[in-house]
Amino acid sequence: MSEGEAREQFITQIKNLRDQMAAVGIKKTSEELASFCIRVLPRKYDSLATALNTQVRTPPLTFEEFGAMLVEEEMRLKARDGTDTAFSANAKKGKGKGSGNPNASEKKKKNSKTKCFYCDKPGHVISLCRLREADEKNGTLKPSKKKESGNSAEVELELFVAH
Repeated sequence: MSEGEAREQFITQIKNLRDQMAAVGIKKTSEELASFCIRVLPRKYDSLATALNTQVRTPPLTFEEFGAMLVEEEMRLKARDGTDTAFSANAKKGKGKGSGNPNASEKKKKNSKTKCFYCDKPGHVISLCRLREADEKNGTLKPSKKKESGNSAEVELELFVAH
């Protein structure tokens, strides 16, 4: 079976081959046909072929069962192809700067507008402030500007979220 050959054409070819062999006196069982089909599957069906070859089945796999499994595998591959391309479209090779999420620069720009009310540095909020976390560990936590402005409920909420 070639990569582009449709499943229906493949099954039809095998049935025709079976009928031609029967016409000249060579009879093949349904199990023998299934075994032959597994051997001639294209590479994209390698996982199905491996699974079927490693199964110990009693009774053995029939040609009809093989056809049903081939339909299921084809549907699984079609469904997976859409998700594989979706994942690989955003993937970049390499490590370090420039790799990973293509939207990361947008997030950095967005975060650079925020300003911490604890250390006055841009790019993060008080609940993510490393200086506040270090001061909290050392017991030298200082009041934030936001707290000084009289909005202690928001500061308490930020501190609660940080824990």
